[in-house]
Amino acid sequence: MKFSHGPGNAKDWIGLYREGASNRSYVDWAYVNGSQTATKGYTDGTVTFKGRLKPGTYHLRFFKNDSYTKISQDVPITVTSKKTSSQSPVKLKMLTMNTWHGGGKVNNGTDKIVRAVQRSGADVVGFQERPDPAKTVAKQLGWHFYQSPNGGSIISRYPIVEKFEIPGASAPTVRVRLSSGQEAIVTSAHLDYKEYGPYSAHFENKKTSEIIKIEEKRRGVEAAAILRTLKPYLSSNMPVFLLGDFNAPSHLDWVDSTKKSHNGYTIEWPVSKKIKQAGMTDSYRKIHPDPAKSPGNTWSPVYTSDHPWDSAYDYEPQDRIDFIYSKGRANATQSQVFVTGSPKPYGQHKDNEWPSDHAGVLSTFTINP
Repeated sequence: MKFSHGPGNAKDWIGLYREGASNRSYVDWAYVNGSQTATKGYTDGTVTFKGRLKPGTYHLRFFKNDSYTKISQDVPITVTSKKTSSQSPVKLKMLTMNTWHGGGKVNNGTDKIVRAVQRSGADVVGFQERPDPAKTVAKQLGWHFYQSPNGGSIISRYPIVEKFEIPGASAPTVRVRLSSGQEAIVTSAHLDYKEYGPYSAHFENKKTSEIIKIEEKRRGVEAAAILRTLKPYLSSNMPVFLLGDFNAPSHLDWVDSTKKSHNGYTIEWPVSKKIKQAGMTDSYRKIHPDPAKSPGNTWSPVYTSDHPWDSAYDYEPQDRIDFIYSKGRANATQSQVFVTGSPKPYGQHKDNEWPSDHAGVLSTFTINP
């Protein structure tokens, strides 16, 4: 629903009602920011209600500042059972890419980011790290973009019809309208890199309980903030994508069959567990369920085992820390670790075609009606 000329209060809200229902008996509702958590007031915008309605007549009602004081007349809508083109399945390809300081670590990095996006065939891309190349890359591609003031961005070949931030995390979020008319929520996350968990396991031999405690403090609180903000969408059947550089491994990877790769540890990493418990699916691990056979490491094509990121360590643990998660009507059909060219290790990296120190993740989804 589009609205305009509202008072601009953060708690102005829109309710969806069956015909004849009282103001307190709504089917669904949302504040003017499109969620059930008030963050910012808008006088004009769009609110999308999630899920399916049975055929019949419904009314949309616009209320002022958490009250039942109407701002405008009811807007009637009619729902029919006739199938429309917007209900056809849609294929959507997603890419997550840490840009390694906006491509600044390799020669002609921005142009290489553009080429990487083009070669991936992606429809929507999440970027992490500053300086952010989103505006420049989107302009060259002729795409839409949202570049967050808090870091991170999303570019899309499809229109971005809503943009919002997540308090407590670097995780810009958008609502994208696909060519079919279906809409999807996309969040590009970049979690804290400090006190990196695999270092604690490989070099410091900390107890598993202590490693998990650090993870909760560093990245768990950020993941919880993201999931808390996304909860209204996650509780619907709307397609929701959470992608990015999580700077934490997955509990699906540090298992008995991969102990040798992880210094003998098995760890229930809390960030990935929280996301799974919220009902989201790890697209790569869905397509490649065996972590011993398909580790899917994204860290790092540049900081290889023989070229550690921190010279204090003898080697660089290789791990999967970049992800694309989904929920709702999005079904992953393909997923791969993505790089362009053949990256050379740090110290020989300046002419790499791949402009990042992380590998990307490229996943294809079918979005069902």
